[in-house]
Amino acid sequence: EKKKQKMEEQQIVPSTKKDKIIRWAKMIGFLLVLIGLVIFIAIENEMVSDWLESFLIWVEENEVLGGFVFILVYIIATVLFIPGLILTLGAGFVYGNIYGVALGVLVGTVIVFIGASIGSILAMLLGRYAFR
Repeated sequence: EKKKQKMEEQQIVPSTKKDKIIRWAKMIGFLLVLIGLVIFIAIENEMVSDWLESFLIWVEENEVLGGFVFILVYIIATVLFIPGLILTLGAGFVYGNIYGVALGVLVGTVIVFIGASIGSILAMLLGRYAFR
């Protein structure tokens, strides 16, 4: 009898496969809308585009220090869940102008990879320990 009662308590209505799919679809839809909104605001907002343009010019003028600052900005963008597409393209453009296409794309790729990797590690550590 105790076994039967225990089984009845454990038989909470399990979510069906369809419910899980709907839940995931809603979450993915929300994230896509949020990402699209952030990209739209970043592109359409003159203040953001002016800052980004002046930042990329500064990075181009200060090659070594600009690389380290670019990594730092990419880390911050990754942690704050800001899409890195614009920064990634900016890195390729800036370092392509400095070093030529082949070497510039390689340098830009390494810088973006370092920034994205450190940023994702930091975001995981923050989520695991700080924002529990």
